Amino acid sequence: MKSLEKQVGGNHYKKFKIQPIEFILANNLGFVEGNVIKYICRHEFKNGVEDLEKVKHYCDLLIDHLKKQETSVKLNNEPVQPARSLYDGECLPPIPSVDERLNKIREDLKHPKNPSLHV
Repeated sequence: MKSLEKQVGGNHYKKFKIQPIEFILANNLGFVEGNVIKYICRHEFKNGVEDLEKVKHYCDLLIDHLKKQETSVKLNNEPVQPARSLYDGECLPPIPSVDERLNKIREDLKHPKNPSLHV
């Protein structure tokens, strides 16, 4: 991917055999899990303890969210629901792959009257 050759604000991700974003996208990780990966990978090369504190914070957010879901399931005797946003409680739509997003952008560039670059 051409965009992986460029990094804004340093080179701390280029030091890895696989950049965190590649791992995150390849494994369809969510926002919270992705940030845990990102901060744990870069702590030695960027912000040290501050990045490790961010890892703890995101882990705590995820733990609280999962406990809230478990409690809701136990109280309502409902099956486990899909992952929900930590902020609004709504189900998140599936995340399109990088190739799907690039294809959509290419299509939008061919037909600019109906842009959908919000994907």
